Amino acid sequence: MIKLLKKLILLFNILNPYSMIAVFDNLCPPNSIYTIYENLDNKINFTNTLSGLKYNEILSIKIHNFTSIMYNGIKFLLTSFKGLEHLFLDKNNKIIIKYFIDENTYGDIVLNKHLNLLKIKKFNSDILSEYDSFYDEHTQLLFIKFQDICIEYFDISNFNLTRLINSSFDKEKIIISHLDYSIKKLTINAEISSNYIYKQKHFTLPNLPYLYTITDSNIPFIGSSVVNYNNELVGIVNCIVIENKIMITPLISIIRSLKYLESNINVLSIINFDYDVETIDKSNLKNELNLKNEPNLKNVLKITNLITENYKNKNQDIYITSVDDYPIAENGTIIYNDNNIPLSTYTWLNMLNKIKISYLKYKNSELISKTKTIYLKKWEKISNISISKLIYFNTKNTFIFELNEKILSIITDYMVEHPDYKNLLKKIYNDRFSVRRKKILLFVKLKKNNVHHFELIEDYVSIADINEKLNINNSLEIKLNKHSIKLVKN
Repeated sequence: MIKLLKKLILLFNILNPYSMIAVFDNLCPPNSIYTIYENLDNKINFTNTLSGLKYNEILSIKIHNFTSIMYNGIKFLLTSFKGLEHLFLDKNNKIIIKYFIDENTYGDIVLNKHLNLLKIKKFNSDILSEYDSFYDEHTQLLFIKFQDICIEYFDISNFNLTRLINSSFDKEKIIISHLDYSIKKLTINAEISSNYIYKQKHFTLPNLPYLYTITDSNIPFIGSSVVNYNNELVGIVNCIVIENKIMITPLISIIRSLKYLESNINVLSIINFDYDVETIDKSNLKNELNLKNEPNLKNVLKITNLITENYKNKNQDIYITSVDDYPIAENGTIIYNDNNIPLSTYTWLNMLNKIKISYLKYKNSELISKTKTIYLKKWEKISNISISKLIYFNTKNTFIFELNEKILSIITDYMVEHPDYKNLLKKIYNDRFSVRRKKILLFVKLKKNNVHHFELIEDYVSIADINEKLNINNSLEIKLNKHSIKLVKN
């Protein structure tokens, strides 16, 4: 570690007033939570080398760039949360970061109190003074309170979400600024490949907008700043996708995360229904709907699963024609001022706890039109899949997990490549929400031949349920499809 830090300050080119290089101590203590994730990832997905580095070298440190921002008068260092999750799982974990601005300006940042932004029930001003850092596991962003006269800050206070939703980025010229291992300032001139591309990176959380660019020069560290030719912040580097293709977390996600630190927003709300996209022939509609001048066909969202305790309300013959008066596109997205936005992203970006839907439903064999306001569900109240909270049993290479998004991110690619697990993934997706909060239990057996085994355990609602029965009998046999496993109380 000391040798590497000395190498980091050997060379210096030009001071980048907005950038810093940060070195995270990424060593994992034995039996830590991250060791479980590391074990899974290593045995399921890991290749022997990554960017020319050996596996044990990757584990020793984590290097990011910081981008300095100011929001509503508060100064932060911003970087991608990707790869840092394990450091923040324990809220009392002391995190030490080595930072370098130039060869003469460096030091330590010590984080003692960090807060998951999704855990804010109701914001109050004491939160800002109590915590030194905030992270958003949804957008994968880390905000560290930090102020230094040697650096300048992008003031993003005056950007609003509506303006950013409607912004066009296609072919926009950008500059990616970053510091390399030697604290040398490097810049990459490139252009954005297209407007927002919305990715569903999680099973339960809303789709996220991303921007992409391709560079034929050096590869920046994640967290590096991306600016336009007016020196306005466009976003930060999220990750290198393949070769020289760079994924950018845009400013809209950065500001949306920071909105949790305002009094007018607290918890994440999501839609409480699943749907398929269909096209309705409106010639079957009642004449009094006054739709004579509209096209005969209309894109609708047919509700397929309504998350409710009252099964009498699970009416499958509801066809949503608009949301907050915005029409539906052919792919089921919301047409918002000529931009197509997924419904989940629309509600997330607008921070709504309710939406107005216009819909069609059958009455006496005819489609009639209605409008109503529906209240969204709080994500934490209905999600059967947490983000990173880890509750499990394990013996060597055999596990029973309460499934979370982190585990899914590790195993999904493997399962997609094996057709046998197609139905299992589909069931996980279909069971991801429930007002009854039945956790999804996954049995995992890791094998040396890379033919791993995954199976859902249906007879128990949670690890706590298993523990309760285990405490009564001191041993418990759990039946699987072709065999069983036996748990014994310690």
